[in-house]
Amino acid sequence: MFSIRAINNADITSRSPKNYLLFAKVCLGEAVENARVRRALSLSIARFCATSYIVALVPLIALYVPFDPVLSLRIALCGAIACIFLTLMLVLNVGLIRTENDTPEAMLGVANKLTIVRLVLVVPLVMLVLDGRFAIALAIYVICLLTDVFDGMVARQKRGRTEFGTIMDPVADIASTAGLFGAMMVKGLIPTWVFVILIVRYVTLFAGCAALFISIGPLKIRATPVGKIVGVLQGVAGIMILVLAASGLQWQDRYGVVIFPFLGLIFGSVIISQFVIGMRHLKRGVLGARSRGKSEGF
Repeated sequence: MFSIRAINNADITSRSPKNYLLFAKVCLGEAVENARVRRALSLSIARFCATSYIVALVPLIALYVPFDPVLSLRIALCGAIACIFLTLMLVLNVGLIRTENDTPEAMLGVANKLTIVRLVLVVPLVMLVLDGRFAIALAIYVICLLTDVFDGMVARQKRGRTEFGTIMDPVADIASTAGLFGAMMVKGLIPTWVFVILIVRYVTLFAGCAALFISIGPLKIRATPVGKIVGVLQGVAGIMILVLAASGLQWQDRYGVVIFPFLGLIFGSVIISQFVIGMRHLKRGVLGARSRGKSEGF
């Protein structure tokens, strides 16, 4: 639930809890109003989410019904809850479906649909890894990676970049990566410390963004070269681990000595990169605030 108007009008000079609550209230109010005013687009999002979940989960449920009806029921329940949560999150952000010229879009767009598909596939991906069906999970994960590649290509070629896609694309990346690596940790495919470093990476990212927003105001979300490289490397590593797991071999002692430190290194490098970039933005914001203060006679 992001509100561009609320962010731009936020009074960052007043850091009281009351001011933050007021900011959250404005965000929620604008989100609900956008969903009401753009009802047709909101319904389109809801239909697309429901259809995508049905297409993704019905074959998976059918796979388990003959020999484990309880598990199939659990998958259906988890899918329904995830579908409701995702639909609510996307509908409350319908106001972000705008062109780069800040003109409201009447349609969801292919690029945004690909991003939503990636979010939808997180549930079956996690379920399949936890059940040890690594070959099917590998196919699902490859589809996730392909949607990540093509949504950006489509947005650039058709000039279909929106604030919605700019925000939801990294959300989809985080959800799919954290879901996959969390499930692989539970199955013993990767050590716990690799997953912990990954979570520290995301926690520091969110904490840094919050700290920068409080300190200097609204931020522009952009992909960094380091982030893109790490995204490719962690995707390749995820594919390798699923391929090795699907082979049925005891591979951790032989290949894990290379793969696991490699993952730790690339996740750690992103944490350092995030810190450096955050400090750079903070320094620029402080210097900018000082220069504005001097020009206004403070």
